[in-house]
Amino acid sequence: MYTSIATETQRNHNSHNSAPPRTVGRGTLVCENVPAVPRLEIHVMTTTRLAVVLALVAAPGLALLLSLHAVRTYDLGFILKTGELIARQGILTTDPFSFTRAGAPWYYEQPLGALGFYFIWRAVGLTGLIVVKAITIAAAFALAVTAAWTAASREKTGDASNDSSRSRYGAVVAAVAGMLAVSISAPRFFEQPFVFSFVLLAFTVWVLERHNRHPRWSTLAALVPVFVLWPLVHPGYFYGLALVGCYAAAAIISSWVTRDGRAARWIAVYSQQGAIQLATIAGLCGVVAFASLVFFHPQGMQCLARVWSVFAGDFYRQNYDEMRPLYATYGINLPTMALWGGPPLLWLSARRPIVPAHLFAYLVFVTNGLQVGRLVTETSLVLTPIWAASCASAVGALYERGNIRTLAKKLTPSRAAWMVVVLAFFTAMNYVRVGFGRDLSWAGDRYPRACYDWIARSHLPPRMFNDMLFGGSFIFRFYPERRVFVDGRTVYDEDFLTGVYRPIEMAAPGWRDIVAKLDIRWFLLSPYRSAHLHDVLQSSPEWQRVYADQSCVIYAGSAGQ
Repeated sequence: MYTSIATETQRNHNSHNSAPPRTVGRGTLVCENVPAVPRLEIHVMTTTRLAVVLALVAAPGLALLLSLHAVRTYDLGFILKTGELIARQGILTTDPFSFTRAGAPWYYEQPLGALGFYFIWRAVGLTGLIVVKAITIAAAFALAVTAAWTAASREKTGDASNDSSRSRYGAVVAAVAGMLAVSISAPRFFEQPFVFSFVLLAFTVWVLERHNRHPRWSTLAALVPVFVLWPLVHPGYFYGLALVGCYAAAAIISSWVTRDGRAARWIAVYSQQGAIQLATIAGLCGVVAFASLVFFHPQGMQCLARVWSVFAGDFYRQNYDEMRPLYATYGINLPTMALWGGPPLLWLSARRPIVPAHLFAYLVFVTNGLQVGRLVTETSLVLTPIWAASCASAVGALYERGNIRTLAKKLTPSRAAWMVVVLAFFTAMNYVRVGFGRDLSWAGDRYPRACYDWIARSHLPPRMFNDMLFGGSFIFRFYPERRVFVDGRTVYDEDFLTGVYRPIEMAAPGWRDIVAKLDIRWFLLSPYRSAHLHDVLQSSPEWQRVYADQSCVIYAGSAGQ
């Protein structure tokens, strides 16, 4: 029995389901069997829901904020100009931008990505392109966090005994995983078509995690059109195929080895129907991806072979920074160690059956991510749901064994979610303090505007040597009136880079002969690179420094002044 003092309003509201009131004193009514109005409970529930929602949007919001910066990539210029040429002529097959490789085969592997960038830039300008890039990256991490929420909600965490509580705990764990992934991936938030690949990979992760929870054909069918489009957007479809292959192989092996029930203690059981679905979709995605490349790209499998040679060749691994191991490019910090190294430790502490798809994907992507630094974002997106599921499993196992019951009672989902929100807030405020609000345009060292204006006013001869870092922006500013010596595209093979570009850039023995052979009349150099070449040109009577600022230095010969 619950007894309460009822006001006139409460008496009218509860009259349909309560006993008649009885008089106790002067005008005081006491109602019996009237359910209490759970105002405090509703308030707590609303606060918890708000905290969970804010925690879930923390990672995408932080990714959006960290992506709003001036152009950092040296390649955006030629990407935009390539998109313009594709819009006019179709997919390019020969090099139009350099005089050193004019007419040479160019296997451009991301035509739709460049075309998309060009149309966005033409519609909303460079600032709008940066904003769209930031929204695209935020969407990728929103999908990854959603996938992590789905994966973590399968595990019983803390004292969660129902779907609602399990979902709230899973949301908090997913938010933490997303924050780790964003902090690791931030250095690669560039203005390049691979941001579209981030979204497509995150979408693939989300679809696979949904299928893990509820195996249906309709869920996996969404991947087929993705892999029709993806090979023309960016070579990242390789990562997507690898991920789908990991899930399919793991499902087949799991359904086979757990038939007698012995392996079910350490491998999560996967239904035979789900395994068949995954295997079928994996094969179909591979077929449509390569068919799309063959039918819609004029160079077809030659483009695929070129991409493979770039990633598998030792030359590019040794000479392109992003192709080097992770420790030599973006470094290994605490978030990297937590997200990339956490799942095995969490699996060991949980002592529960491991999801085989997570194990396979973890081994494949972490191994490759450590070897090739440019895969840091792709690996982090894939690991987000894996980390969330393993963390939720470990916490649930520790709670069941009585190790963290006191902590779990104090660290409720609401409190944990608010901690994530506060952490994201202070991280965002720190970024706003040190970097946000700057001009969303070209960075000065990526696009030396004053230097290019001077070149446009001068009468320098057409043939010149340029630092590779200026190639993309030079193409954007001057093509087709002028052509570059070199830029960041992979159209330049090992023989050219080691036998022509590097000897000049380092002023190595024989560099003057190469300059004379190619009729180089002036040099466009960065003041912070090629120190020996600067010294040689400054000390030589054949060359004179005709322009210099903080972004570039120009030397002209006697015929080019």
